Amino acid sequence: MNKLYLLLVVLCYSSVLSAQSGSFSTSRPTAIDARITEVYGDQAQHLAGNSNLIQSFTQLLNERVEFKEVKQDLKEKFPKLSEVPLFNKYNPDLKRDDVVDKATFNVLKYKMRFFANYDVVYRVDNTDTVIIIRSQKRK
Repeated sequence: MNKLYLLLVVLCYSSVLSAQSGSFSTSRPTAIDARITEVYGDQAQHLAGNSNLIQSFTQLLNERVEFKEVKQDLKEKFPKLSEVPLFNKYNPDLKRDDVVDKATFNVLKYKMRFFANYDVVYRVDNTDTVIIIRSQKRK
């Protein structure tokens, strides 16, 4: 009987430890993407407390921005990147990109329509490149 009791105690204890270690691993703060820090500066650490916002920004940066080559059409109405204001509220030292490099371009620097219910397209001035911000509501 004592062996059975001891076995039950060990099993329960190991279950509790396993559950606790699992909860510890999910509660660790995640690193903030450098592109978020570039735009939000010191405020980025305050944003880290809002995991939903950080998750939305990370998804935007990694999954919802697309670059495509599309010939310019004289009738198109895509706003030009040069017409989009900088979002420099938290980092007044932000500068516009002279050249748009897909590998390093940070869309968060610009006041683009990130959370529209439809895809939004911007034209990189004097090029065939467009930046597409995919809607969060995509099916």
